[in-house]
Amino acid sequence: MSFAEQKAALRKQVIARRNAMPVDNRQRKSDAICQQVVEQLAAHFAAHPVGGAPAVVGLFSALGSEVDLRGVVREACKRGWRVALPVMLLQEESPGYTMVFVDVPYDVALERTENFLAKPAKNLDPATFDFRRFPAYEPSQLDALVLPLVAFDAEGGRLGYGGGNYDRYLPQLRPDCWLAGVAFDDQQVPAVPRDSFDLAVPQFIHA
Repeated sequence: MSFAEQKAALRKQVIARRNAMPVDNRQRKSDAICQQVVEQLAAHFAAHPVGGAPAVVGLFSALGSEVDLRGVVREACKRGWRVALPVMLLQEESPGYTMVFVDVPYDVALERTENFLAKPAKNLDPATFDFRRFPAYEPSQLDALVLPLVAFDAEGGRLGYGGGNYDRYLPQLRPDCWLAGVAFDDQQVPAVPRDSFDLAVPQFIHA
């Protein structure tokens, strides 16, 4: 089995396991993960103040059975943190799209709006995207980033959805950007197949 086939097989297996989780159990675990994320973010920003501007927290809008991060959005609203969500913008160069984080009002972030799903199938035309309503952030402007994932291991290995979006994005972040992947316990595996371009994640928050 090739390296790509190993990843594809593991991806299929873990997504099926995640999909099989009862909805109420998935929401209970999502709430517990959100609480841990908020506590760690608050501690990080207390130890590393971002200055006069509000902290910018990159999140994601849950796709299917992914961890629901709306609990973090609600706390961000209370604490004055800005919420940034990813959009996939069309481009001429390979791979044909680029991931950009844009500023999103809290009420929009609390919706499961498909416009903010970071999937290649949701490519948007940058010429018509409403950047006035949803201003784009440079990667260096993010103070924290929460990563989606399919599977993870104890050594920092993260298996995504195969697009390489975060592997291309992470090197552009500031060194002091707080970073964590979030997942359910059932998504942990003994070892994630990793290539040279698969970046390790410093921590995973799971329940």
